[in-house]
Amino acid sequence: MGGLLDKANATSQEETTAEPAKSADTKAGQNKSDASKIVADVVPSKTSPAPISEGPDYLMIGTGVLLVVGLILSLQGGLVPKVVTLAILLGSVATTFFSGQMKDNIEPLKVIGVAILAILFFVGPMAVGLFVGDGTSVGIGEIELREDSNTIAFKARGSFGTAYASIVVDNGTGSEDVLWEEEKRMTSDSASFVVAIDDIFVGNAWDNNGQEQRVYSIVVNDGRDSESKVPINARYLTRQVTDTGFKLTPIFETTNNGETTETTFEGFSMQVLFGILPDSHEHLDGASHTDTQGFIPVFGDYSIDVEVSKGSESWNHPKMTISGDTVGWTGKSTGPASPDGWIALSGNANDQYHGQYLAADGPGFDYSDGCWSFTVTVTHTTHVGESVLIDDDVSWDLDFEDRGTAYSAEVC
Repeated sequence: MGGLLDKANATSQEETTAEPAKSADTKAGQNKSDASKIVADVVPSKTSPAPISEGPDYLMIGTGVLLVVGLILSLQGGLVPKVVTLAILLGSVATTFFSGQMKDNIEPLKVIGVAILAILFFVGPMAVGLFVGDGTSVGIGEIELREDSNTIAFKARGSFGTAYASIVVDNGTGSEDVLWEEEKRMTSDSASFVVAIDDIFVGNAWDNNGQEQRVYSIVVNDGRDSESKVPINARYLTRQVTDTGFKLTPIFETTNNGETTETTFEGFSMQVLFGILPDSHEHLDGASHTDTQGFIPVFGDYSIDVEVSKGSESWNHPKMTISGDTVGWTGKSTGPASPDGWIALSGNANDQYHGQYLAADGPGFDYSDGCWSFTVTVTHTTHVGESVLIDDDVSWDLDFEDRGTAYSAEVC
């Protein structure tokens, strides 16, 4: 009996001792679970944005580039519109702000510093040009010849209040004469000027040998210390024809009469040249002309009249009108013509190879052998001094009595 009681007490004691161990395991598990929960709570969410802190700051690099470009443009003395320069400099401030915003760390001092630099870059050069004058703040550009109105136009550019413009000429003496003056208020750093050629033209810029005998120049200053001077293209102010050239080409017709052929003279085609010819040019036997190397065309507004005559016999070509770089006349059958070379004239007949020509037995022209004169009259619209040039010293002896192929056409 006693043994059974001892055994029962022992079992009861073992169960009582085991329970605390089980309870400890349970608490350990709970503690582990709680720890996991705490760790999970401090791990940042995968969907939360993280500030950019690594790699090069491209926006700040862009800020530096924009500041440098803005400074360069502001130093151009008004050649670039101020609104463009201002937009670029404001862009540098914007890139500084966005750079901080993307880092979630906007630095006010940095933004203010860039803004101050932008203001200095924008205002500084203009203030220097306004109060000091560096000799380069005045610009002259967009010089153009307007043939439709016989004017020369140009623009003054710069960061100043009033542009004082003039056109001067050096006649080769070393001194300059003022031909025209005008002043204008600057608007958006520019002022436009238009000058009538009649108001400034005092003679061709080029002489007969292609040398610049007069130098026309545009001068603009800001009324202080800054001034610019630009020569005008010599072609713009070479407006007077000083000489002309003439040459003929015989027109023959060959007829086949069975076993024989017969060639007869039918007339001649004509070509005229007008502009600036070298002093050495001359007309030659054979109704020809020397090489035209050194010829300078004259563009402008003038007219050409051509008369073919011998004694009381004469024939007149339709009046030719030159406007800018084109030549035209009533009844002109060929394509566009320009005063930059030989121009084929009209006649009273047409040849399939040579075009129009003056036929010996054509309407309006009574041909007879002898010394024929070819007179060219040039009437200028834009001129100085004499407006009319008459070249009447071109004559050839056209002797085709037998209507054959003899064509000596000696100068007479």
